[in-house]
Parts: sequence; C-alpha cells; structure tokens
Amino acid sequence: MQVLLKSAGQGAAASMAPTAQVIPLRDGSTLVRDLVDQYMKQYVGRDTTRVTRLSFWVTALGDLPIGEVTDDHVDAAMQELAQRRAKFYAGKDADGAKVFRAKGKPPSGATQNRYLAALSSLCTFAQKKRLTPRTWVNPCKTVEKAPENPGRLRFLDQDEIGRLLTACRAQKWPRLYLLVLLALTTGCRRGELERLRWRDVDLEAGLMSIHETKNGQPRVAPLTDPAIEELKRHTGAPADLVFASKQAPGEAFTFDAQWHAALKAAGLRGVVFHTLRHSAASQLVMSGATLHDVGQVLGHKTLAMSQRYSHLSTQHKAKVVRSSALGSIK
Repeated sequence: MQVLLKSAGQGAAASMAPTAQVIPLRDGSTLVRDLVDQYMKQYVGRDTTRVTRLSFWVTALGDLPIGEVTDDHVDAAMQELAQRRAKFYAGKDADGAKVFRAKGKPPSGATQNRYLAALSSLCTFAQKKRLTPRTWVNPCKTVEKAPENPGRLRFLDQDEIGRLLTACRAQKWPRLYLLVLLALTTGCRRGELERLRWRDVDLEAGLMSIHETKNGQPRVAPLTDPAIEELKRHTGAPADLVFASKQAPGEAFTFDAQWHAALKAAGLRGVVFHTLRHSAASQLVMSGATLHDVGQVLGHKTLAMSQRYSHLSTQHKAKVVRSSALGSIK
C-alpha cells in the first residue's frame, strides 16, 4: 500500500512539473516567403497595399533564409524596383478578377520607400519572434532611401470649408454634410468613418471611438458641438453603420457621386477626401495646437507624421509675434 501511495505521489508530482519551454533556434533559417506568411497572419493594420509590397519581396528574396539577407540584396532589389513601371488598379474583368495596368513612368521615390519600409517591418517582426541570430542587423537600415518630392500639402482654408459644407447640405444624400463635418473636425480617414457604428458614438461624453485604424492603434476622437448636434439628427441602432447603404445596410454608402458634385458646386479643385484630414490638422496648428497635439488627435504613430505641418506652426507664431506689442518695437 505504501509503495502504491508513493508511486501515486510521484505521478502527481510529475504531472505538476513545468513543461519544457520551446526556445527558438535563432538560426535565421526561415525563408523570406515563409516569414511573410507568418507576418500577414498576425498583421492587424489597415494598409491594403502591404500584401502587394511584400509580394514584391517574396519574388525578389523569397528563397533566401532571412538570416542571410544583406543590405546588398535589398539594395539590388530596390534598384530593380526603381526601373519598373508602376501599376494602378483599373477595376475588375468579366470574371471579377482585379485588373492592374502599367503607368508610363517608374514608381515615385515615396512609393519606393514604402516598399523598403514594408521589408523593414518584416525584418523587425523576425527579430521580435527571435527567428534571427542575436547579432543580425536589419539590412534595411543601411540602404539609402530614394529622394522624395514633398509636393504641395493641399488643405482647405476657412472660406473653402464654408463653401464645401454649404454644397454638401444641398446634395441628395442627407448624411454627406455629417460625413464631411466629422472628417473636418476629427481628422478621421474615409475608411474609419465608413466603419463607424452608432455604438462607437457617445453623444453625452462627446466622444467617438475609432477601433480599426491604419496603424492598428485604436483611438478616441473628441466631437465638436456642431458635430454632436448633427449626429443627433441621424440616430440609429447601436450595431448599425452611421453611414450605411440603404440597399445593403451592412455596407457603407457609396457617396462618390455626391462628393464630387459637392466639390464642383463649391468650385474646389485638387481636393480629395483625404484633403479633409490635412485640413483638420492645419486648423489645429493655426489655432495654436502643438504638433504633439495634432498627432494625438489624428492618431499619428510618430511625431514625424505630424512634422509636415510644422511650417504652419511657424507661420502662426510669426503672425502672433507681429500682431503683439513686440511687433511695434523699433
């Protein structure tokens, strides 16, 4: 009996012993193509171009173990990319397959750098998952980025905003005004507003929760009083989309026709929906908000994203100084 009890006790102790932890080999043997599969399975961001860019790297480096990828490999692939003719989405064919057509010029410097950034994210993922040797360095860090043309940052001034909102009110779709008003006052992206549901809107607190964002980080957007009043005019069930289609309530309303009609009526050129996000940031900066404040409201992941509005901040400060007592000192 004692022997049996001892055996039973040993068995119980054995069952309570901690299981051996599986430690990654860190030998860098995972192929780039397999690493991309692992990465995309856990990817929660809203960047719809991530698959396209990583597909390029699968073609260029897919058969290489990640631990053997060097900056020379990456640089050679980037040079090849710079010579390619960029493609654009041209709709679907008769069978529903996506159709891409070639542009007349190679991808821009900004586009090339986004391809490099996608690979860099993949390499960082491999390091965090301990799939690379401890001494392995992300090869993208020593590859020179392509020069970018900053271009003109288009945003609406107060007069243009007034004309656009007036034109939106005159459109047949009654919620276009609300949509544009929210975009201008919260800086939300089009997709964020299209996914917005009534349960995400707290009218009493004056807050709007954005759960799915481009960078995968949820945020809360404060609502202005005019936006709250307009939302109260268009209430719905908690699970309903705020901007739902009448024909397909589970999908967002396609408002492109009304949007372009409003732009035409307002006499605005060079404006896309994303211009409203830039306009929200510009209004914040010119009202005295810091670049950190702008990043918090718009959900920028880094301060560098907000830095593009720094010139507006400088202009605002110059205006304040010149209109103050300092401006009269001779």
